[in-house]
Amino acid sequence: MLDFVMISKLIWLLLVSTTSLANQNVLVTATKIYTPADQALSSTRIFTSKELKAYGSTSVPDFLQLETGLYFSNQGAYGGTQTLKQRGLTGFTKIILDDVELEDPSSIAGTYQLQMMNLDQIESIEIINGASTTLYGTDSVAGVIKINTKKGDKKAVTIGVGSHATHFLNTYLSTKSNNITYRFNGSYRATEGISSYNKNRTFKAERDSFKALQVNPSVSYKLSSSSSLYASLYAVTTKSEIDSFSADQRNNDSSDFDNTRVTLRYQNRLWDDRWEYRLIYTQADTERFIEVPSVSEYSSKNKKIDFYNTLFWGKTWNTLIGVDYEYREATAQGTFDNFNEISVESNGIYLSQVGNFQGLISETSFRHQAHQRFKEVSTYKQSFLLPLLSFLKFRVNYGHSFRSPTLYQLSSNNYGNLNLQPTRIHTTEAGLDFDFEKHSFSTTYFNNNMSNFVDFDSGTNKYYNLEDTETQGLEFTYKGDFNSFKVTTDYTYTDVNNQSTNKKATYIPKEKLSFKIQKTITNEIKVDSTMVYVGRRYSGSSELGSYAFLNTSLHYKPKEIDYSLLIHNLLNKDYEDTLNFGTRGFSVYAWIQAPV
Repeated sequence: MLDFVMISKLIWLLLVSTTSLANQNVLVTATKIYTPADQALSSTRIFTSKELKAYGSTSVPDFLQLETGLYFSNQGAYGGTQTLKQRGLTGFTKIILDDVELEDPSSIAGTYQLQMMNLDQIESIEIINGASTTLYGTDSVAGVIKINTKKGDKKAVTIGVGSHATHFLNTYLSTKSNNITYRFNGSYRATEGISSYNKNRTFKAERDSFKALQVNPSVSYKLSSSSSLYASLYAVTTKSEIDSFSADQRNNDSSDFDNTRVTLRYQNRLWDDRWEYRLIYTQADTERFIEVPSVSEYSSKNKKIDFYNTLFWGKTWNTLIGVDYEYREATAQGTFDNFNEISVESNGIYLSQVGNFQGLISETSFRHQAHQRFKEVSTYKQSFLLPLLSFLKFRVNYGHSFRSPTLYQLSSNNYGNLNLQPTRIHTTEAGLDFDFEKHSFSTTYFNNNMSNFVDFDSGTNKYYNLEDTETQGLEFTYKGDFNSFKVTTDYTYTDVNNQSTNKKATYIPKEKLSFKIQKTITNEIKVDSTMVYVGRRYSGSSELGSYAFLNTSLHYKPKEIDYSLLIHNLLNKDYEDTLNFGTRGFSVYAWIQAPV
């Protein structure tokens, strides 16, 4: 359990190292201490639902693929496994849906498949590049992606169709009675799909279908002017057909996914709004069934209790103090993956001091974590944001983070290794932000120096700890407003160096570039175009060539009804994102959104 002496020392260090921070409007919520975006100390971006639609994406991974530091390798276009890599790291990103941390303890990296989520249900997405383990613990070394679902009172329904016999229906409803607000967010998607296995590598490849149903009812009760209760259910069930990496699977190719998540939250503000606290309980159950490459069934469960307090000491500084407890459990039955019920518990205390001293914003944060299978560990992070000129700011972050091996990596009968140790990471980040009236530019250098990095040895078919691994790179973002049109350019350079083995990292492009243009034709008509370039990648056996494709979309909104048309891969570019797996060619989607 946690060491009381250690806790006392951490609290004392925070209180004596205080600077300041003003209690300002909420913009970034993933930091727990709600922070205006222009005061964020890490590389941070926020996108509203309007921006999500403007970029013409058809899924959450499609949208995230456009942003700096993020890359998805895809095993098929619809319903296939998608692996998120942030700053060259797989499984090191914390995904949060409202207050729920999305994960699947039975999967190899413990990660959640974001393609199961519907983009139309989302109100905003916050992306933080950089370690956040002091706030969230393990799995947030590379960063945090926080997804906020719709919460407003605007009711709407969306109906759409598209290529590959695709059709979808989304609805959002909200009503209020006295101090109680009821909301319902639901969607259904179905498509005959494309062949997950590249159709050019076989004869008359079979299409692989995908169906997904999501429901998200919630209720909030305002107890007083300062306190409230919130409860929500998020449930998704999908059925898809998938192929292996070596053949077009025509039969016995089912993949089923069922996930249910419950959230309960109580929050209150006291002492003239100088003390705010939140108590959050979440529970998630996941069931997966796959037939490729062999029949396997996975089940997992995770529970978390998070209690944190924000103290507003004055006009210029805040303190965050929190404790959390988490329980994870997983089971697998199959030919290749077979392990009995395994579980792990962990608990931690975290503290963060954020302040502003004559324009210099500082954050000092700590976490002390107790893990059932490993020794207790302490992590820290120090951040500064310094205005150099009226239009120029300098950011710097340095800290120590950790990531525990997943339950799968520890306990899989065939591939697991109970002797694995947590990965230790020293993180460094420095960046410049230029902000003019209609133009902004930011550049960031990052470095993650890791010891005990968990990797897979194809010779022994076991997971093991590497001695030294390093990821580093550069991120650039430019945004320009030219009155009738807006331009955004994102570029990421990533280098991964396994110093002890010189082993190449798989499916991590050295270079990725996206270019977005939003053109306003009239007040009612807007056209958006997006170009994506992905550099060369190593597949594990060979190097895959670079590729680029172009998307364009048209939005027409005469009054309250919104008509949209999206063309994906306008030039019908033929490419493989992941070796042997297919990608969408020229595809068209159209939808209508209307108030109800």
